[in-house]
Amino acid sequence: MRRLSFASFILATFLVVVWYCLRGSTPELFESAWQMLQRGSTTEAITQLRILQRRSPDSLEARLLRAAIDVRLGMPDLALKHLQHIPGDKYREQSLMVAGESYYRLHRYLEAEVAFRQLTELNPKSELGLRWLVAVYYDLGAYDHAIDISNRLTVLRSQDFTPHRMLGMMSRDFERNQQAISHFRRALELSPPQDVRVEIVEELAAALVDEHEYDGAVALIEESLVQTPATSHSLARSYWALGNQELAVKHLTLAEEGASMNESVALTRARFALESGEPERAESILQKILKSNAANIDAYYNLGLALAKLGQNEESRIAHAEHARLVLLKESLTELNVNAIQNPRDRYVRLELADICEKLGKQDLAQMWRRAANACLSTAAAQTESPPDP
Repeated sequence: MRRLSFASFILATFLVVVWYCLRGSTPELFESAWQMLQRGSTTEAITQLRILQRRSPDSLEARLLRAAIDVRLGMPDLALKHLQHIPGDKYREQSLMVAGESYYRLHRYLEAEVAFRQLTELNPKSELGLRWLVAVYYDLGAYDHAIDISNRLTVLRSQDFTPHRMLGMMSRDFERNQQAISHFRRALELSPPQDVRVEIVEELAAALVDEHEYDGAVALIEESLVQTPATSHSLARSYWALGNQELAVKHLTLAEEGASMNESVALTRARFALESGEPERAESILQKILKSNAANIDAYYNLGLALAKLGQNEESRIAHAEHARLVLLKESLTELNVNAIQNPRDRYVRLELADICEKLGKQDLAQMWRRAANACLSTAAAQTESPPDP
């Protein structure tokens, strides 16, 4: 009986919702569904779409909503086809948003840039449009452009930690640690949720250690009370550099217990063994690292040192020669990164970056640069063509 009453209640509620939706005007229904999509409620938006299609299947609102839903369902190519049949300027901002996201999902970054740039010119306060533009420039390797747009976001959302964290992560990716440190500190000042706060502390501590600011890293972790494998690793590296080997080994053990397969943690253990007069142990660890990642620059350098201490001079020479070769590749990578930043539409620079990333064992980065290079194939068209007009 109770089940029947509950089912009746659900049915009645559904009918009321349907009645309410049918009562609204077509623009009102569209706006409601659009807001649902922005909140991630795709299922509810699909329900609204069905109501719109029953009422007026060929309406501009029904077609634009269909295109927006297609993107969220992983069909950006279909979304672009729907957009071609949407005339007028009534929903230009929404149409540009759908077009830009569709192009981005298809890795057509330059066309996405055009759409999102037009969107942010139409509405300079469109936070979502600015976020997408940052993503486009980041994937193109146009770091300075991404930073400029991110700085606009920090102005729009002065009390939001998110843009600062994003700036910190991008700065880390391009090895600009001092900028990253500044942004991570600002993000923490803006009271992020606890789970995100932990991640920011991890990122900030690692950046401080990389910049040899060991006292700062220790103080940060102790004050924040964040105890994770990542912060334990940062503490281990810091205490070792500060001369407290006992605490360094203690924290490295904690890091190993929480991240036993982490390559960076293993490399730190090898360094500790090498500097503690245990070259055999160091060599064993370094050989395992190189077995899984044959392009680890630091592993080759330390392996050369370990082999020299073991009296294996020829093997040491070979390891140092490989280290030198990889260092040259990394230097070329750095130079090309700068070139890519200065020339965000240069396809050949991105192809060179992809090739070097593959040689350095950075397969994910290689794929990213190849996608960016492919996007640059249609540079001229992307610069002259606009996305489908709404």
